[in-house]
Amino acid sequence: MTPTFTKKYGYNTFNTSSVIAQSPYLLDPDTKFNAEGDLKCNFTVEDNDYWRGVIERCESDLKEYAAQVHKDTGKKPRLSADLPWVENYDGTITFKTKRKAQITRKKDKKVIEITVPQFDAKCQPIMPMVEISGGSAINLNLEIYTWVVINRAGVSLRPLAVQVLDLYEKRGPRRDADEYGFGVVEGPVLLKPF
Repeated sequence: MTPTFTKKYGYNTFNTSSVIAQSPYLLDPDTKFNAEGDLKCNFTVEDNDYWRGVIERCESDLKEYAAQVHKDTGKKPRLSADLPWVENYDGTITFKTKRKAQITRKKDKKVIEITVPQFDAKCQPIMPMVEISGGSAINLNLEIYTWVVINRAGVSLRPLAVQVLDLYEKRGPRRDADEYGFGVVEGPVLLKPF
């Protein structure tokens, strides 16, 4: 099986097959390294022809983009070594997807909030959207985004939408009151027991 790429707004997009979300921030942005926040999700897959096709398309798009920048500006950009995938020693590949959670329009300085729309297995929009935890089975619609910064050209995988196939809800183990040293005392019952 090979990936199907569709050109949208000048960039190639494609859908992943079912993957397991790792460290997802697809609803609430991660602000650890960027105060404006990043929407992101990693996933690890077996090294096979499908994912090799994705890598080849990313590399091809990056080379074409760098050549166009060279043609347009006369400056030949260096290709960034920071790629959105890592080949692991166990025969797997970890892909890193990320996009800014907000952008500021140049013409009027208006801040636009970015969201990653969510759909269920039946392709119905999930409203309200849910917090997707690591371990959830998802499909991602990704954009192969090429960019240049200070004469360095690179490529990123930006999440455009997510289909939630099996939502893993993050919950810690439930502990009883006696594990905390509480005992029964006189007083009102405020909540019904679970």
